[in-house]
Amino acid sequence: MPNVFKDTASYAQSQLDPEIPRPVTEYTIHVTIRSMQCGAFIGSILGPMAVLLTQKERNRQKYVDSFTRGGQAGALVGAAMGPFLTYLDLRGLCDLVLYGKCYSLK
Repeated sequence: MPNVFKDTASYAQSQLDPEIPRPVTEYTIHVTIRSMQCGAFIGSILGPMAVLLTQKERNRQKYVDSFTRGGQAGALVGAAMGPFLTYLDLRGLCDLVLYGKCYSLK
């Protein structure tokens, strides 16, 4: 219950918060989920565009299928890129800045 009060009362963080035991893992999961969301969005846009450019006949079901497959493929690419993007973002980052980023995600 003190966490709810601290978050809603605009409590200023004065020291390292012990509520974030593994900030690297938490930040990796956050970046991976965000990259999956972006990949699914981009894939669901590019999928129907690829069908539009390659197919001569217009079939609504092909567009729906390509939308779904593009979104799934984009999410898989985002899941594979998430840890790599986290590594690139955390290179040379101070621990206090990482704790601040994880604390602001909550």
